[in-house]
Amino acid sequence: MMIGSALTDLWLEQGNIDQARRHAAQFLDSTLATAERTWQALAWEANAHVASATGDPTRANDCVTKALAAIEGFDVPLAAWRVHATAAMLLESLDPASAERHWTLSRSTIERIADSLPSDEPLRRTLLSEKPVARVVADD
Repeated sequence: MMIGSALTDLWLEQGNIDQARRHAAQFLDSTLATAERTWQALAWEANAHVASATGDPTRANDCVTKALAAIEGFDVPLAAWRVHATAAMLLESLDPASAERHWTLSRSTIERIADSLPSDEPLRRTLLSEKPVARVVADD
């Protein structure tokens, strides 16, 4: 599952949508064969990014809705912050109030993860300096 996630992200960054789509689909298939909510949510979120990159907002919205459903009622912060950030990005032009709610949920989840680590812990600084995390936190 980690490889599916990483390959999807890699191909998206390189602009190879066909490869990203293929790996995202495989990633999703492998996660849906388990009961693991974190990976299921991340796989749906990856598929939302692929759909967005292909100009398919309907599929992107469907995927992010399924990602949100996968985390609902579960304490899965490593997926939740990303899913909420993706939902916020997709909703920014359509529903700014909902987008802001998702940005807030993403930021608060990141803060909860960071606060679970001692303030002098190098991993805390690494987490907060990672580009996707820093983007969310900077929007505060």
